[in-house]
Amino acid sequence: MTLRFARLGDLPEVQQLYQEARHAFRTCGLEDLPGLIQEGVAVVGETVLVPPRLWGFLGIQVEERPSTLPSTTPTRAYLRAALLDLGHPPSRELPDLLRLALARLAREETPVQVMAIASAGWLRYPLERAGFRPVDALRFYVHTRRDVPPATGPATLRPARQEDLRPLALLDREAFAPLWHMGTEELAQLMVTGRVQVAEWQGELAGYTSLAFYQRENGGEREAQLVRLAVHPRFQGRGIGRQLLAESLRYAHSLEAFRVQLNTQESNRRSQQLYQAFGFRQVGGLVPVMIHMPGQPPPGIGPGARRLSGPV
Repeated sequence: MTLRFARLGDLPEVQQLYQEARHAFRTCGLEDLPGLIQEGVAVVGETVLVPPRLWGFLGIQVEERPSTLPSTTPTRAYLRAALLDLGHPPSRELPDLLRLALARLAREETPVQVMAIASAGWLRYPLERAGFRPVDALRFYVHTRRDVPPATGPATLRPARQEDLRPLALLDREAFAPLWHMGTEELAQLMVTGRVQVAEWQGELAGYTSLAFYQRENGGEREAQLVRLAVHPRFQGRGIGRQLLAESLRYAHSLEAFRVQLNTQESNRRSQQLYQAFGFRQVGGLVPVMIHMPGQPPPGIGPGARRLSGPV
């Protein structure tokens, strides 16, 4: 079997794997696959049959580095797809696909850190074999109660404006670890696709929230997701987070979205206490967050003989 970098001509087979793979991890859509192949780091495994047939695909998206990301931290990349056909066990095949992708990333001028949200149970062991390690986990919460405290508090709340983008990104940098930081491009996307509300304290930006809305299939109820709740560390402990959360829930209710979802890091105990105090309840289990740090040697090829093609 051969491992090589994906080509755009592989797209029809990759799309078929996306829909029919025995083991499938996907945080991208079918429409994202061409860009992932052309602009990301994408590798495939194929048989030596004539004609060859793809049995595996792995795609990593390298982020365009936000200008507000601390200069001492590596560029971030994300595992977007891991697809394996029937008869190709993840514990054996996936580390080899990762080896080729990580070797390519090791050649970048700026160190690259790869994150994987191990939401599929079968994914964690192959990631560990490839040198990934758990650094945190995600908790998922849902709010379905209709009784929400008044959105009163010390801050002035208003919709975000275009000129707020960089100040909000700098605020976000102070509120979250670099792994979770949102830059101006991500925040601009949130302003286009949802609702971003900011809190001002004595003329300074003190915090913000971002809400996105979804419609259930077949004309079902509208749902909301609290994408972000951030308060600058200088302004924490004054009730601004509670004020922002209450206002977001009330706004969601005004649009008849009585189910509000969110996720937060397991390490963020302060936020968990706030959400639980508002009646959010945890759903599902913890989902590990795993990273591969730059400078780690690429994992070795597994015991099966593999032929690699393409530069690394």
